[in-house]
Amino acid sequence: MKIVAAFIAALAVGALQQTFINQSSRTPSTAFTNIERIGPANARAFFVFSTERGSSYTIRHDGHAEVTAPKVFRRNFDLKMGLAGRLDRVYFAEYEGDLLLLYETTNGRDRRAFLERMDQKTLKLRWITAIDGFNLGPGLVDGKEAYLVASNLLAKVELQTGSYLWQTPTEDESASEQFLPPRISNDHVVFQVDAENGRTIEVDKETGKVLKVVNGK
Repeated sequence: MKIVAAFIAALAVGALQQTFINQSSRTPSTAFTNIERIGPANARAFFVFSTERGSSYTIRHDGHAEVTAPKVFRRNFDLKMGLAGRLDRVYFAEYEGDLLLLYETTNGRDRRAFLERMDQKTLKLRWITAIDGFNLGPGLVDGKEAYLVASNLLAKVELQTGSYLWQTPTEDESASEQFLPPRISNDHVVFQVDAENGRTIEVDKETGKVLKVVNGK
């Protein structure tokens, strides 16, 4: 009996050690950073930020962008706008040295949104994905995927190709813009869709199936 008990204890210790190894080796999640607009929303405005690679970006309201980097001449590129309008909000993150831009455009009536992955050395797009959502919140990079949140949509995107792994429509919460980045909770993703009132939507990480909705206040 002592031998059996010792064997079971050894298995338990081994399982705990493996769990610790798996958790410690897991790539930490990274939230997209919100880029504050410089200038009024309905006029000439800019979005300015820098990346860990040392590149500095200035994106104009019309999607025209300028990049400066050490020992590199100033370069330009243009964002896909999807309509004749202006940039309304921009978020960024870095993935495998590339730039991820999550942004939304508007002409005052309609809105378009995109997620793109760009090589920071060449400024060439690896892919761009349209997002069927509005009032974009900050996304989350977790491993090889990104989780996206908008007033009417939750989504998971594979970052190698930009393909959707799932999309989950939500109620039209057009007045809600106080998003926080999604967070991972074991096999679930918690979308904080209304930070002001504490409303959250918890979904299955693999399928996007809604598991729980907490309306908060």
